[in-house]
Amino acid sequence: MSERDDDNPDGEGRRRRGLWADRGRRAVSRLHESAERLLGRDTLWAVILVAVLTPILSLQECGLPAPVYQVGEVAAASIKAPWDIDLIDERATRELLEAEREASPPVYDLVVDAFDEQRQRLADLFSRGREALDRRRPGSRPDAGLLDRLREALPASQPPIPDEGLSFLVRQAFSPELEAIAARVHSAVMQGRIVSSREELPRSGPIVVRNVAPGAVTESILDSTGSIRDMGDAREALRERISREAGGFGAADRRALATALGPFVGPNLTYSASATEARREQRAASLPKVFTRIPRGRIIVREGELFTREDLDILSRMKTRGPIAVDWRALAGNAVLLSLLVLFMHRYVRAHQRGFRRVRNLYSLVLLTSLLVTVGAWVGIFIADSVADRIAVAPYNDPTSWYWALPVSAGAMLITLLANGRVATVASAFIAMLFGLVMGWSAPAMLFALVSSFAAIYGISKYERRSAVLKAAGIIGIVNVLVVFAIDCVRDGFSQPTRVLLQMGAAALGGALAAPVVSFSLPIMEWLFNVLTDIRLLELSNLDNKLLRRLSMEAPGTYNHSIIVGTLAEQAAEEIGAHALLCRVAAYYHDIGKISRPEYFVENMRDGANRHDRLSPRMSSLIIANHVKEGLRLAEEHNLPRQIRDIIPQHHGTRLITFFYRKAEREEDPDVPELAESDYRYPGPKPQSREAAIFMMADSVEAAARTVEEPTPARFEEVIGTVTNSIILDHQLDDCDLTFSDLSRIRMSFLKTLAAVHHHRITYPGFEFDGSRAKGPRAVEAE
Repeated sequence: MSERDDDNPDGEGRRRRGLWADRGRRAVSRLHESAERLLGRDTLWAVILVAVLTPILSLQECGLPAPVYQVGEVAAASIKAPWDIDLIDERATRELLEAEREASPPVYDLVVDAFDEQRQRLADLFSRGREALDRRRPGSRPDAGLLDRLREALPASQPPIPDEGLSFLVRQAFSPELEAIAARVHSAVMQGRIVSSREELPRSGPIVVRNVAPGAVTESILDSTGSIRDMGDAREALRERISREAGGFGAADRRALATALGPFVGPNLTYSASATEARREQRAASLPKVFTRIPRGRIIVREGELFTREDLDILSRMKTRGPIAVDWRALAGNAVLLSLLVLFMHRYVRAHQRGFRRVRNLYSLVLLTSLLVTVGAWVGIFIADSVADRIAVAPYNDPTSWYWALPVSAGAMLITLLANGRVATVASAFIAMLFGLVMGWSAPAMLFALVSSFAAIYGISKYERRSAVLKAAGIIGIVNVLVVFAIDCVRDGFSQPTRVLLQMGAAALGGALAAPVVSFSLPIMEWLFNVLTDIRLLELSNLDNKLLRRLSMEAPGTYNHSIIVGTLAEQAAEEIGAHALLCRVAAYYHDIGKISRPEYFVENMRDGANRHDRLSPRMSSLIIANHVKEGLRLAEEHNLPRQIRDIIPQHHGTRLITFFYRKAEREEDPDVPELAESDYRYPGPKPQSREAAIFMMADSVEAAARTVEEPTPARFEEVIGTVTNSIILDHQLDDCDLTFSDLSRIRMSFLKTLAAVHHHRITYPGFEFDGSRAKGPRAVEAE
């Protein structure tokens, strides 16, 4: 007599562990449901791929061999440009910049108010002068004290006037007539453009004249500086104008008047160094840099030659990366190109998805795999560049040789294992284009990635054992080596054997690296996309696992039935091109729910007693149908894949539990309401896939075949026809995509398999067994 778990410390511990395990399973299930909802958003993943790869393709720049030599050192090997390289020509760029700066016209500020200010000061001179003078007769000689008092009466801002000119104005008593002459002369001279010195003007070419006025600044281009006067020209113009305007005065008086008006004539056009420099910098910033192209295959330095400073300068500039700058044109172009690739991939995958239900989020799978491969290649390029920078020996310091070690074929291998070779072939072209773009729009890199991916699809397409991944990696390595050899022969004619052998070794390494990358990524992708791969099926096909071992010990009849059903379903699936391995493995688990009450199923009744004899037909049907619910519970508890869990209820569909329904009809009580057929049907759903439909027919055919007294092909053909026709007439196959041609081939496959399993054997001498066949309990139900 066993103790209750509540009174048993060990039982309490098991209960608590079971509780925590159940909570963990629910948490993982919720996490997986959230991941499935995220993966189901195809547009989101397309946007993510374009958004991530656009800046990578726009800003990346593959490097060239690192300069690790000294001037005068002998080159151990010839160094060629592996592809066309555009380098900034610093000298030409600098010369262009200087020429553009010189061509930019200088800027001069024209002070428009300068004339008005000087004219007002001249008027103030005459006004103050007349007020300061005593009443004296014109022409009387002023003394020094008078001139000093007159200067004190003038404003401090007034320009100093020489004694000769001021004495002339005093002698003329600052007369209005003289003021009018002075105003005309001053206006005629100051209306033009005046600079301090001719040296401030350029020797030729236009200038920019900015009219600086309060509240507004206007500009004009002056094509020639010939009309501009310097201070010497302005004074000469002043003297000539006085000669014309003041002809009544003597030569000495005209000179004195010119001396008096000289301080009121000044430059109104000044050179603006800040404005000129700002314009030149702005113009220089808009200039494109001058590039010089080093064509692919050009020898920078030959083997055996001495490195010159010019050689090292070219190598260093080829290796040096400029500052990252965002070019909106490159971003736009790459975004458009990626969007087109993503669009066409979407059209193909969505069309393929209609007939492919193994992966529900196939488009997201392709995009995510492509994104991971491309970003991984970009990171690998960065690592290769960094490592090559620290190597001083050629050709190992050439990072392009190590690029061939990138396991780009891992993406095609993953998609083949998770989906199929057809989708992987199209995805390989997509990944190869992305890889070529990341490698600097390299056609050889694109070709290498495409052929390497095809080799991965070929190597992994027939996955029958775990060593298939290693076998595929070996095939990839061999193909990679051949592709690199062929590319080098076409491009360089195998001119540098050492470098080519290094690249071939790196390519072989890339094939070897595909195996661990796939082995690490596959379980994650399986869980993320809820995909059942052949690898996982082979793991589940191990008959020594805990659940199947329990089934074989607690329900041996069911276990034996499952093995035979697996054989039937597998052979039939191969006939119509369905997933044969899934059918065989699912057969091992389809009746695991019978573990809870094995003695209620006929194949497990060992003592000859039929427990259903003591139960009502309704109760018996509930027990029989309950094994589906128990099977689902055990499947979830042992983390069986969704595809196998789906087989458990679908292999019965909504079929009628015929034996107990007929028994209920025979025992029908007149006082009980009419018998409901729905109470004696399985909960379903009906088969949703070809594999589930094959399984339903195989399960029923195998059970019915056990009742055949004379196992002949004719009898088996009759049984198979009866069973499959009843399933069809019961509308159990309405939700799957089986055709009548498929049904015909499935029946033929069942017939061949049953004939092989239930064949007659000869009687060996000495082992004759007479007597009637042992009669066991009547078959309860072939379930």
